[in-house]
Amino acid sequence: MNHHFVTGATGFIGSLLVLELLEKDSTSEIWCLSRANSQQSAKERLHHSLRSAAQIDATRNLNLDDLLIRCHALEGDLTLPDCGIEQSIRQHLPKHMSFWHSAASLNYEDRYREEIEQINIQGTRHAIGLARLLSVRKFNYFSTAYVAGQASGVIFETLMDKHQAVNDVYEYSKVNAEWLVASAIDLHPRIMRPSIVIGHSQTYALANSYSGLYGFIRRIAKSISIMERLDKHYLNENALRLRYDYDGYINFIPIDHVVSQAVSIALPDRQHSDVGVYHLTNSTPVHTGEFLSTLFQYLNLLPPIAVEETKNFNEIDQSFSKGIDFYNSYLLYSKIFNRNNSDAALNNTQASSFALTKTVLTDFFGWYLDYLMKTDPRVIERAHLTERVTEYRQQFAMG
Repeated sequence: MNHHFVTGATGFIGSLLVLELLEKDSTSEIWCLSRANSQQSAKERLHHSLRSAAQIDATRNLNLDDLLIRCHALEGDLTLPDCGIEQSIRQHLPKHMSFWHSAASLNYEDRYREEIEQINIQGTRHAIGLARLLSVRKFNYFSTAYVAGQASGVIFETLMDKHQAVNDVYEYSKVNAEWLVASAIDLHPRIMRPSIVIGHSQTYALANSYSGLYGFIRRIAKSISIMERLDKHYLNENALRLRYDYDGYINFIPIDHVVSQAVSIALPDRQHSDVGVYHLTNSTPVHTGEFLSTLFQYLNLLPPIAVEETKNFNEIDQSFSKGIDFYNSYLLYSKIFNRNNSDAALNNTQASSFALTKTVLTDFFGWYLDYLMKTDPRVIERAHLTERVTEYRQQFAMG
């Protein structure tokens, strides 16, 4: 019987991962590291996150109450040695579990450097220490395919150079955490690298985190409201200039594909030959120009003009570019992610394909904007997005 230990189980990937493990590994039990907060105990917080995750997947008929019987919350803290799990608790845990480390700080700004390094680097060191105390059989670490930083072209399933050019402290922390994991050869580590994770492939929904694509849309909404204060009619008559690689690629992968691939790679009882790096990416990425044109048209904006330099930016171009600063690197440095290891482990190259047509992209956009309208309507109202999207939908319906 293969049991599992999971960090980050209250997060976006971690919560769906736990559900996937409970369903696919039907005899296993799972122990989840979870922090209490002022409103909820560690167990309550875990169960709330798992119920939220279960709601986004209407394609499964999950009996969550039955599944949760096999899921146990362990109160702890990644920033503490051994993740804060005392020996008196550890002695009652099974040996030779599979360890899944998905907890991470998604912040990227330098002002959060201490927190990012404490969680993503020191926290990974603590997770490795705990894994050794538990004599785990495999250590699975969730990194990011965009750990490749400013590299362009084909990105292979190998460790990145520690001194490579990165875009921010988040990527720096992930490069260093990968090296820590890869060095723990006694734990037979796998490094899982998802690309930009989006909602469920069938319902478009997500839970427990709204970064990546959704953070980008939110930043655009805020930038629109700022730009309209500078010139109310500018966006209706002019296209923004933006630095991006029109013919490049940007890689989005639905959350259900990420956890399904990760579990399918890890669950077969292979020997130690499956130690290595695995890209959990989309083998049919979307062109950056097509993605931006579709998003801008959905927001009833003219498609942005691709430029190589910012020297001719006007005040509004500069304001918009500054508003999406974190995401500029995804638009500039085109990457094709090699999947030799992943495809060999899955024995199915089609498992990595998810076509993001214009219609599918707008379905993902629409889900998030509807969600924003319910949870933070001020963002929608200030950017007049309801009117903009309604006008687009009317034009689209008319053909």
